[in-house]
Amino acid sequence: MKTLEYLIRPTPKSIDFVKRSIKERLNIADENLLHQIEMVICELLENSVKYCPPENNNQDIELQFINDDKTIKIIVTNNIKSTDDRKNIEETIGKIKSSPDSNNLYVERIREILNAKEHGKSQMGLYRIVYEGEFEITYSIDDDKLSITAVKSLI
Repeated sequence: MKTLEYLIRPTPKSIDFVKRSIKERLNIADENLLHQIEMVICELLENSVKYCPPENNNQDIELQFINDDKTIKIIVTNNIKSTDDRKNIEETIGKIKSSPDSNNLYVERIREILNAKEHGKSQMGLYRIVYEGEFEITYSIDDDKLSITAVKSLI
């Protein structure tokens, strides 16, 4: 079993560091799988940085990567304060989990963005994880800690 854990500051520079480090430390021959893992990690970390409450800029984001040869599990945990952000996470992941074809949600979201007069937050990251990365996602909120877990079966 391969396990990697990181505690990082909520900055774009930290995401770049983790991306380079993961690529070097994983030693995965399948380039497509490696790209999917990198994308999922980047999307989850970018969301953590983007939605990190300003007063928590000195709070670390936790990243765990676990590969037991049957599944890959990526868990990102960060502080979350905003009720709106909590609601968006719950609605987006709820929509993905309840959809009979969650891959189709990615294409639908692109259409919505193209047709919208105001774009605001695209919220494409979680859809991209499911569509491009072929990962399943879940979340949990414990007090002010949000954990998003992405899991991919390898068998």
